[in-house]
Amino acid sequence: MPIKRNLSVATAAPVKLIKTAHAPPRNSGFLERCHYCNKRIAKNSDVFMYSDLCAFCSVECRDRQISLDKLGGSN
Repeated sequence: MPIKRNLSVATAAPVKLIKTAHAPPRNSGFLERCHYCNKRIAKNSDVFMYSDLCAFCSVECRDRQISLDKLGGSN
């Protein structure tokens, strides 16, 4: 005689996204544009990263954002 099992499917609650100062824009690649100056980052160029997956086109842009963060502001 076959055994009957009560199978249920677990569902996850929707994830609530919280926007922070460093959150990459939704629905776009975070490596496409500089987080500081918004300049397009070429696919074959260096990318400089900082905090929460923020991409920057140059060391200068990254350093400016770090300085703003230290002062308590953000770009």
